[in-house]
Amino acid sequence: MLRHNWITRYMLCATVFLGHMGSGLPSLAQSRDIELGSAPAELEDGWLIGSAGAAGFKDYLLDGLTRSIRNGNRSGTHAVLIEKDGRLVYEVYSESYDQGPNGVSLGHVIFEPTTLHDLRSVSKSVTSALLGIALGTDFDVALATPLPEFFPDIRSQFGADAGMVTLEHTLTMTAGLRWNQFSAPAGTWEDDEFWLDQFEEPISKVLSRPLVYPPGTKWTYSSGLTEVLVGIIERRSRRSLDQFAEEALFKPLGITDYEWVGASKWRGGTLPSGAWGLRLTARDLAKIGSLYLHRGQWHGRQVIPADWVARSVERHVEKIPSTWADGINYGYGYQWIVGETRGFPSYKIIRAAGNGDQAVFILPEQKIVVTIFAGLYDQRQWVSGGILRTILGSLE
Repeated sequence: MLRHNWITRYMLCATVFLGHMGSGLPSLAQSRDIELGSAPAELEDGWLIGSAGAAGFKDYLLDGLTRSIRNGNRSGTHAVLIEKDGRLVYEVYSESYDQGPNGVSLGHVIFEPTTLHDLRSVSKSVTSALLGIALGTDFDVALATPLPEFFPDIRSQFGADAGMVTLEHTLTMTAGLRWNQFSAPAGTWEDDEFWLDQFEEPISKVLSRPLVYPPGTKWTYSSGLTEVLVGIIERRSRRSLDQFAEEALFKPLGITDYEWVGASKWRGGTLPSGAWGLRLTARDLAKIGSLYLHRGQWHGRQVIPADWVARSVERHVEKIPSTWADGINYGYGYQWIVGETRGFPSYKIIRAAGNGDQAVFILPEQKIVVTIFAGLYDQRQWVSGGILRTILGSLE
């Protein structure tokens, strides 16, 4: 595992960038040829490389997408990658403002294939994958298990209603426990995500909440529930979340550089957040998307149980609020958003989504994965949906 002090890392990046500015030389992104920017590089990181044209895309339409990203017409877009049927066929980066862990400004960043980027809530989908690995192939019993049974060491700290909530309720965000993440002003005590960051042990705080809906009846977005999943992963694997991720997921995928942070008060800053704390490169995040396209396999190796992948992307919640939609009819699986485009033709879509418009779109019927990084933090503006429509429109 290559973990770095992210403050030192980005102070160094800023120094290099300011040096470029002072020299009067063009930036790396400005000096690159557009065609080189959209043709994936051979980096010996496990990716098979292909041609977008040979994969069935209209090159001139993807060239237009490349130009619009590089010219800043796709506001805040940092990276766009396309996998088609096991091969990386398109890859483009830009330079723009970005943030690091906990919203710390990184200033102007030149994005590269090796640049780490916040996943924000895309981390939830990675956590779901890790839970599937930790549970193994026989997960049905675990899904029906009440949450206190996973935590005999701290169950006395839970509220009286916690025993009515199962692991499946937790995965589908239908636990029914009181949680207020979006309607309260961010960073206030009414914002439960901020509130949770103030304690040393997040699991007991989430499960001390009273029920406001019968479990299984109403979808309520809750980062707190994902932190409960982290506790289950740790107890099943007997590893910390990041240790287990490195052994069971990152190493098989050839992922060697990452950061996984959490709230500063959680176990003195040593507990990573499964809901929002992971940082990966775009190419490495695209590998996780590829696992879900290929039923949990990477180069023929079964990394995530195939049955878990299939169950995770079923529509367990029929419909989630339209604020998530962007023209798509979405429901919810196991920490994955699941739906299909409206209109004709209609495409089935599996999606991971994070603040700032981080996105992984998996289209199983078209054998496509689209991975997008952006910097639209705390905004309602999205660019990922328009980029996806452009990509789908470029298919022959």
